[in-house]
Amino acid sequence: MSDAALTIIAYDIPSDRRRRRIARIADDFGCRIQYSVFYAWLTRSQRDMLIACLESAIDPDEDAILIVPVCERCRHQVVELGQCAIEPLPLCWVF
Repeated sequence: MSDAALTIIAYDIPSDRRRRRIARIADDFGCRIQYSVFYAWLTRSQRDMLIACLESAIDPDEDAILIVPVCERCRHQVVELGQCAIEPLPLCWVF
């Protein structure tokens, strides 16, 4: 996972239905850290896939999504306080 970057996903979706759908998509790629904020360790191709999935699920006239890749240099400046632990998830396979 060496080419994966920490990626922050945050959204503001007024529609309950679309918000649930966006949350499910974000949860497929990462972990929730706040109600509408997720983090994920994504390669460029995974980030592109995430963006495509989110684009197909939003109303661009009403919804707002922010996807922020954190470079390795900046990652070391991220401050985690309290119970926050932004670490890569272990790889697991489901058959």
